Amino acid sequence: FTWLVKPCMAFVRKNCKELIPTSDINLPFALMNIFDSMIDEFRVELDEGVDFDEDVMTPKDQKIFVDCVFLFSTVWSIGGTTENEGREKFDFFLRKLVDGKVDPSPDRTDFDLGPGLEITPPTEKRVAKAFPKATEGSVYDLHFEKDKFRWTNWLKTVKDEPIREELEFQNIVVTTIDTIRYRYI
Repeated sequence: FTWLVKPCMAFVRKNCKELIPTSDINLPFALMNIFDSMIDEFRVELDEGVDFDEDVMTPKDQKIFVDCVFLFSTVWSIGGTTENEGREKFDFFLRKLVDGKVDPSPDRTDFDLGPGLEITPPTEKRVAKAFPKATEGSVYDLHFEKDKFRWTNWLKTVKDEPIREELEFQNIVVTTIDTIRYRYI
């Protein structure tokens, strides 16, 4: 949590313009709200004396699930408050951070995160399943499909449907990547 959240918040504060100013406590709070809303698979009500059935989700799948849902939540909370230019910067930074390519020392020169912020990388692999290559879109273009344990472009999550002729003009909603994302979030 710390190796990801503190550097991301520092990066947004130092390098991105927020559309609506937020407080430092609000961003992690929003992150945890999004995360909490996406982990229903772990809210299994068990009968007394019954353990969680690992056949439902193996420990490896649990790690992939939690890591990816946390990354998704980070994008749409900490990184979700910036404008388009900030999103491009945050996309680049977050990918580097997840790949372990950000200097962890407080004297780093690769990214300006403010004075004295030391990144303590996790002892094990950072995330079980990182983002696809940037050629498949920015982190804002990606959605984690929980049932398939994979990242997918938002546009591939809906069917392309023609506009129904009987709809009145004011009732037409044109499907775009933004309408798909915000409908989900």
